[in-house]
Amino acid sequence: VNPLYNAAEKLPSLRAFIQAHPRHFFIVYNRIVPYKSGTIMNVISLLVRKLPKGDDPAFDRLFDAFATGTEEFRNTRLKYLCSLRVAPSALTSAIWLMGGEKPVIMGKGFIEQKQYVGKNFVEIDVDVSSSRTAKMMTGKVIDNVTSVVMEEMLVLEGQSPDELPERPLAAWRWLQINVDSCIIDLDESILSEGPSPAMLGRQTSSEALLPAAGAAPAVASPRPTPGAS
Repeated sequence: VNPLYNAAEKLPSLRAFIQAHPRHFFIVYNRIVPYKSGTIMNVISLLVRKLPKGDDPAFDRLFDAFATGTEEFRNTRLKYLCSLRVAPSALTSAIWLMGGEKPVIMGKGFIEQKQYVGKNFVEIDVDVSSSRTAKMMTGKVIDNVTSVVMEEMLVLEGQSPDELPERPLAAWRWLQINVDSCIIDLDESILSEGPSPAMLGRQTSSEALLPAAGAAPAVASPRPTPGAS
């Protein structure tokens, strides 16, 4: 099975949902994750901007540059953070041995990313299998996921005084999920034609969580990503 890229255009229900809300701006965060027996799982988080323009001028400038700028700009600004709030000790020990919970700008050569831009969305596709460390860490989390509470966050890194302070872009929590019970098998024949050939293995999504402290995210995921029907 080949990975699905450009989900915002190729998944009919996701494309229709985004097109039905032209006054909203979306970020589609699509992770291609190796799963069981050589299968692939597409983990898609659909994020919508909820912070009104003008409330945070520093964020507005950075977000506009992210949405309208170059692929190189986005690759050097999108920062990923995760935290295991609850996990077996063997898992936390393994994660720390592989580098721990350090923030990382994955577009700086740590992992393969593809980007797609539409009228009211930016899609970031992250191929977990392109990094040996990311693949190992993700595999260990999946093996223990029914015992794990994990929080993830995206941040646009500010690199000049007029881009600070940083505001969380989006955040969500995985709460002791059963992956097999929430994945959706999709028929490849429903996928729309797009600029890059790809086929879908599996898809799931997450719930949103506001950070316990600090500024609220400017973007939130109010609903699980709609599956194709």
